[in-house]
Amino acid sequence: MQASPQAIPCELTKGSPVNRRTNRLLQSLPDVYRKALIASMEEVDLPVSRILYEAGKTPKYAHFVLSGAVSVVGSLKTGDGVEVFSVGREGLVEATHLLGIGNSSTRAFVQVKGSAARIPLAELQRHFQDYQPLRSVILSYVQSRTFILEQLSACNRHHEVEPRIVRWLLMMQDRIESNAFPITQEFLAELLGTRRTTVSRAAKRLQGTGLIHYSRGNMRIVNRRGLEQSACECYAITKRLAATSNVP
Repeated sequence: MQASPQAIPCELTKGSPVNRRTNRLLQSLPDVYRKALIASMEEVDLPVSRILYEAGKTPKYAHFVLSGAVSVVGSLKTGDGVEVFSVGREGLVEATHLLGIGNSSTRAFVQVKGSAARIPLAELQRHFQDYQPLRSVILSYVQSRTFILEQLSACNRHHEVEPRIVRWLLMMQDRIESNAFPITQEFLAELLGTRRTTVSRAAKRLQGTGLIHYSRGNMRIVNRRGLEQSACECYAITKRLAATSNVP
């Protein structure tokens, strides 16, 4: 996939202490432990196209997203690929890397700029092994995400492009908690594994019915309720699956 041709290497400059916002996974931990864990983290900026990890490589850091959105993409040798899932303030980008020694076949990069609470992966692995409440929270998040991925696999196979686009827009709004975000039609087509012309036609129809406003790579959701009615059934299903997690 060529969705991030100018991606920035994963090495980040040292950031500030995590003291302004928080992540929902961190928020769900016991207060004393959460404060101690956050004290060992640093807040770092996530500019668009920042690579957080590459396929087949062990990440150096783990990122609890505080704002913005990270796209996790499965790629092929041809450079083509499709978005597997996205991570916002509800999640941990490298969660599955905590489950064993294997490396993922996906890559992760910043899709919507934001920030994250960063900690060395090896240090988080020690916490994950030693502290049961943290382990339970992350395992619950991974399970919920797995159930959602199963549903999205069926969605991508059986549903038409336009309701899939609507579902994606709603899920992205949920991740970033904003009704406006940058996304090009070409990039969205790559993420969904379809043609740009198909995305363009769908965007025009959605804009014509007053559900969205799209101009020069900037997307704004105008009618959230109308979008929900236009989405395929998978959005409501994934919303319920996310609610089954113990994460707030």
